[in-house]
Amino acid sequence: KQFWNVCWAFSAMDAYESSYKILTKKTIDASEQYVVDCSGVSDWVSGGYMHEVFGWMVSSRKNLASEAAVPLVGPPSRCPGVSPATDYYASEWGFVEPYFGSGLIPSADKLKEAICAHGAISAGVIIDQYFMAYIDGPFSSFKTDDPKVSMNGKVGTGIVIIGWDDSIEC
Repeated sequence: KQFWNVCWAFSAMDAYESSYKILTKKTIDASEQYVVDCSGVSDWVSGGYMHEVFGWMVSSRKNLASEAAVPLVGPPSRCPGVSPATDYYASEWGFVEPYFGSGLIPSADKLKEAICAHGAISAGVIIDQYFMAYIDGPFSSFKTDDPKVSMNGKVGTGIVIIGWDDSIEC
C-alpha cells in the first residue's frame, strides 16, 4: 500500500502521542486514519497542515480513535460520527514561537526547550532535490539562522523532531 500526502497526519499524531506519554506516562497509538477521515482539515490528495489538526483537536473536544480501532487502510472513508472510547484528546496546543506563527523557523534553542517541555515536535521541511535523495543520518541541504526564512509556498513534508545532537553540525 502507498499512502501519499498524509505525512501531516502522521507528524501531528506522533507529536501528540509523545506529549500524551509525558503527561500521563502511558504509551498510546492514535489513529491517523481517524484524523484524515474526521478532522476535515485535508485529504489524501492535497496534503494538509499539522497545526490545523491540533486546532481541530482542541476546538472539537472530541477524543481520537486508537490505531487498533481505526487502522490505516486508506483512502479516506466516512467519519464514524461518534466519539471514540479513548481519553485521547487535546485541551491546548501552540507554536514553538507563537509570535512567528506557521511557516517560520524557530531558533534551535527554542526547539530544544519545547522538546524538553512537551516532547516530540511536529514540523514541516522543504523538499528539494537533496531531500528526495536522502537515505539515512543527519540531513541538511541548507543552513540558516534567519527566523524570517519561510516555508510558505514551498512544497514540503511533515516530520517529527524527537531530539538533537549538538556534536553534529549540519
